[in-house]
Amino acid sequence: MKIVLIIDKKDTLYLDNIKKRLDFYISSYELELIYSENYRNSEDLSIPYLFFGYKSIQILKSRDNKKNLFNIDFRTNHMDGWELTRLAGFTGKNNVNEEEMIKKFNLAIEKIKGEKLNRSYLFGTGPSLEKAEKIDWSDGYRVVCNTIVRDAKLWKHLNPHFIIAGDAIYHFGFSELPKIFRRDLKDRLKETQTYLVYPDYPGFHEIFIREFKEFKDRMIAIKLGKHKNVENNLFENFSLPALGNALQLSMLPLGCNLSKNVYLWGFDGRAPKDDLPFWNYSNKHAYPELIPQLMKDHPMFFEKNAPKSDTKKYTRETLGDTLENALSNAEAKAWKFEMMHKSWTPALQKRCRKNI
Repeated sequence: MKIVLIIDKKDTLYLDNIKKRLDFYISSYELELIYSENYRNSEDLSIPYLFFGYKSIQILKSRDNKKNLFNIDFRTNHMDGWELTRLAGFTGKNNVNEEEMIKKFNLAIEKIKGEKLNRSYLFGTGPSLEKAEKIDWSDGYRVVCNTIVRDAKLWKHLNPHFIIAGDAIYHFGFSELPKIFRRDLKDRLKETQTYLVYPDYPGFHEIFIREFKEFKDRMIAIKLGKHKNVENNLFENFSLPALGNALQLSMLPLGCNLSKNVYLWGFDGRAPKDDLPFWNYSNKHAYPELIPQLMKDHPMFFEKNAPKSDTKKYTRETLGDTLENALSNAEAKAWKFEMMHKSWTPALQKRCRKNI
């Protein structure tokens, strides 16, 4: 496939870096290079046009139709990872069949609910997750969060019903961290009958189906909705809420669809003294040693979401009033939520079990 890269002359030193990214997202391509200074408006809607550099981005901003236009300048675009997955979707052949996904989801829920359990357990990847191995969770449905796959022993102990993934750079990206994550995820999926759920963001399915084709029957992509209801009935409205964090986007909706009694473990939150970009993780269930490289690969993502001048920005915006409102709205409809240990996230600590 032909791809056109419109780049400022002074930025050609980034070409090798750009090609490294493209090599992951696109299986085969022919790259045509055009300098921004020489570019004339002649876009073919069937060809992807990539923009990199200040002058190049100004050209992009002047365009109305952007379906085949991609801002891949990781220095200035905090969504560059999502643009690249969108590029994978645009150039790929594995589109999501929503009817097929609905059928798979309905069959999965029917099978899982056959266990007739009365609660859901959601597992984050905070430091407290290390204690989960000492507890029997077999009395509830289990929904786990992405990088827990690093710990094969805990995975076997939990035997999850669902695992969720949903971040373009942490899970679907080209960097070492998402590559290792996908390697471990593949190993874990071989060990259990866990279903893999992810949002139907452009390109996500294209990337996952390449690496997890053998698990196709257990892969469920759910479209992004416009509502903000974590308790949304997925049988009636097959869409995820328009909420940015994995807990609210995927985990709570799955937990709420399995039971009206939802318990949370491993969501420790961000302690006041934490200097991490977002929140504290369990080293056994994340890849902290690979974060520095991820930050180099997507610098603006981290600068935008966790700037040095306000490192609590992301947690405040996604786990503050937004989470409280989502939980309160569901509670008004008879759902119950319980945080099973101390959490630095106010909305969860408010619902913490008193004797722990």
